[in-house]
Amino acid sequence: MSDVELRLPSEIEESDIESDVETKRLVKKPSRQKSTWRWKILLVLVLFMGVSMYYLLPRFNNVYLPGVDIKFYNPAEKMDVYMTKLEGKGLALPLPYYDLPICSPTHPKVLDQGISDVLMGEKRVSSLFNLDFNISSKCNLLCNGEYNMTKSKISKLIEWIDADMRGNWILDNMNVFTKLGATGNRYLLGYALGYSALLNNNNIVHVLNNHFEIDVFYHVNNGTRGSVVGFEVRPKSIDWESMSLSVDQGQFVSCDPFISDEARVTPFVLHPDQDIQKVYWTYSVNYIESDRSWLNRWDPYIRVQNEQDYWLSIIYSSLLVVSLAALLGYLIYHSLRRDIKQFSTVDLERSFTMQGWKDLSRDIFRPPKYATFLSSVVGAGTQLLCTLLVFLAGAILGMFSPGFRLSAPVTFTVLYLPLAILGGYVGARVHKSFGKKDWLRSTMLNALFIPVLFFVIILFFYVALKTTKTAIQIDISLIIMVLLLFICVHMPLCFIGALFGYRSKTKDIKRTVSKIPREIPEQTKFMEKNETLLCLGGFFPYSVIFMEIVLLLKSSAEFHILYAWGFISLTTILVLILSIEVSVAITYAQLTKMDYRWHWLSFLSPAFSGIYIFIHSLFIVIYSLSNVNLVAKIIFIGWMIVFSVIFSLIVGVVGFFSSTKFIKILFKNVKME
Repeated sequence: MSDVELRLPSEIEESDIESDVETKRLVKKPSRQKSTWRWKILLVLVLFMGVSMYYLLPRFNNVYLPGVDIKFYNPAEKMDVYMTKLEGKGLALPLPYYDLPICSPTHPKVLDQGISDVLMGEKRVSSLFNLDFNISSKCNLLCNGEYNMTKSKISKLIEWIDADMRGNWILDNMNVFTKLGATGNRYLLGYALGYSALLNNNNIVHVLNNHFEIDVFYHVNNGTRGSVVGFEVRPKSIDWESMSLSVDQGQFVSCDPFISDEARVTPFVLHPDQDIQKVYWTYSVNYIESDRSWLNRWDPYIRVQNEQDYWLSIIYSSLLVVSLAALLGYLIYHSLRRDIKQFSTVDLERSFTMQGWKDLSRDIFRPPKYATFLSSVVGAGTQLLCTLLVFLAGAILGMFSPGFRLSAPVTFTVLYLPLAILGGYVGARVHKSFGKKDWLRSTMLNALFIPVLFFVIILFFYVALKTTKTAIQIDISLIIMVLLLFICVHMPLCFIGALFGYRSKTKDIKRTVSKIPREIPEQTKFMEKNETLLCLGGFFPYSVIFMEIVLLLKSSAEFHILYAWGFISLTTILVLILSIEVSVAITYAQLTKMDYRWHWLSFLSPAFSGIYIFIHSLFIVIYSLSNVNLVAKIIFIGWMIVFSVIFSLIVGVVGFFSSTKFIKILFKNVKME
């Protein structure tokens, strides 16, 4: 105390005050300079991302605004029909369309492909179909004569017919459909290559569909101009050589009686024992005016198939959610009411003998093990959750084309990229609440967790597809583009969000954490072990999503376009509610065991449902895809790994935040000594 000089305020000289002010000014100056450089770096990152998105995002061609991209055709204007692929039933890999023994243009035109076209094998190649708007024609020769099929081609055709292969075309960005029955309202994607028939002598023959009755539905706009609102085909098998019809200007003359009366038509039967078999490929075009507007042109083709199954799934899931909520709510409410009443009353005589979760107050907010990794997965899960909610809202409003069955994951990816700023922000906030300092490591994990998984899967697909012939061909440019998107767009956005997250103030409950961790009692009962709780917690969200997976795979196998976004949205809401219930219940069960390690358990208990989904996919590969080649199985498993991880992160982050809120409310309402 003797070394400290004490002076009254009147004794403080003016020079001392000026010195203090100058010192403060000099201290603040570097901070302002640092802040200026920070904003310069942010500006450079934003400009860099803008340029990158300008050049990279145009290849994502499936997001569109309804009513904007309308194509109007004038009378007699040429309409381009593009061939895409041959697609088998189930999850078989598609083949290039011109593997079919059919004539093709000498110099076929290939349209520029987006990412969804590449991954689904939608390689659009020009055809020899000659369609002029609103000009009907009959029995046009596609090849200007006969086409000679070799013995190997005939054998391959028979194999494809037995495998229910279907051909796919596109006109004005609409896939071709085949109506089931003359008066039905159900449609299948593409057309059947042929069928097998049983003769009277019990011999099986294979019939090739070599004639196409094409129906183009159009809606009149602005007088004589029209837009395409429907594209359908009725394939038929006709042995033209047996009819001896004359050909004039590339058409069979007087063919109407034969194509209108199937009883007078001899089907074209494939003969695998012949070295060469001649076939005539023909088509007729009919233009039908429709009251259906362009905005609603997909409505007849995307009606929910097996709607009753979806409603049963929703009812079952709703009953499960309500029942579990009622049971858990009753148990937790009465238990908490009793505990809070006891713990809120300070009783010195009982305070030394009574034990309960109140005694965890000095450890409940202790940072968990691997806190950096937990904050990273929570940030990634938050980004995925927000992407899912925005995606479902856009899907219900029809913001992406139903014509591309892979437009859903591609659109999801487009929405996922800008929301990286939100994922980085939340991950930084959680990491800061744990009291950790290694922000760079946490942000890097957050930014790279999902991109690295996706990049590894795409690279694995690239290697696997090189070993087989299929319409799906991933070139190295696609892999580089995906990598650049994540490096140039996703990662900078994640760091920007993390910067704001670390600078923001947290409003957590201030609790003192003891320096010595509390000893956790050993759990000997099987039902009280964490592994058991994880298995039970993951089962409930999986039981809700199980039926949706079955219906999704069934729709893909039966050549339907899945567009049941209303049902999927309801199921998503039920899954999220169930995840909240499961996580809160298991967190409370953890506290009653005097175990304060609730952070990871609250995340992993609903997230464990992803393990069930992956096991389910393995059962599908073993028992339902036994006739599919190995590469198709590998691709299916790869996509299911991505889906399982995404599902686990989404339900896990919902469980984590709900349990965090539950813990804060619980310990806020209890008196602490």
